[in-house]
Amino acid sequence: QLSVTESGKASQAIIFPWALASFNEQTVAIPLVKNKIGANQQELVSNSVQHLEYAFADGFSKLVNPKRKKIAILKGNNQLNDANIASFIKKLKDYYYIAPFTLDSVATNAQKTGDDLNTFDLIISAKPTEAFTEEEKLILDQFTMNGGKSLWLIDAVAIEKDSLYNDAGKNYAVARDLNLTDFFFKYGVRINPSIIADLYSAPIMLATGNDNDTRLMRLKWPYAPLASGNPNHPITNNLNLVKFDFANQIDTLKNNIEKTI
Repeated sequence: QLSVTESGKASQAIIFPWALASFNEQTVAIPLVKNKIGANQQELVSNSVQHLEYAFADGFSKLVNPKRKKIAILKGNNQLNDANIASFIKKLKDYYYIAPFTLDSVATNAQKTGDDLNTFDLIISAKPTEAFTEEEKLILDQFTMNGGKSLWLIDAVAIEKDSLYNDAGKNYAVARDLNLTDFFFKYGVRINPSIIADLYSAPIMLATGNDNDTRLMRLKWPYAPLASGNPNHPITNNLNLVKFDFANQIDTLKNNIEKTI
């Protein structure tokens, strides 16, 4: 719903911000509105207009380019369950074949586990909380050395927002040992067990007052930084602000591997 002013008269216009594109009996929905955190109506319209070319190109690409590449969602190290990554996986399914993959069999049949893993183009490990064994790291390293790509969503510190909702209103954050320090160090990356606090962050809603006088208030919360992407990089161009909770610092180490930040 947009506010429209014409000839000095203000009115509300209801829009349907989608277009439908069809090809070979297949139809895709193309979003025409690009939301942005904290944007007013004028900024929303301007941002959406700039996004139109990409939106249509993305929709046409889905129609004419069939899915070819495969993504493995790693299981077995207490990663996030399917419910927690449902929207993420749903979006990926528009472009790739998705399947779960566990490294449990590496102890009994490492060769087959490695061969099966190498049939995938990308692996995703979403917030593992249990340490990886040396055998599992070897299989993952061989996958990378054979040209496989990986996406690691790591929390190096064990702390959850829910754990703060207690009588004391505080809790302890402790380092999470995933036994991956040497694995990432080999590629010139170190994830430090520290929490980033940033003034440019998303607020937190808390109830204040007592009994019938309870109100919700938006309070500053520096542990939920809002990160903007590099506008000159194809991966992060036109990307909305990304909200993190208890994000960790990453160091890059000097070696002969090229890194992009």
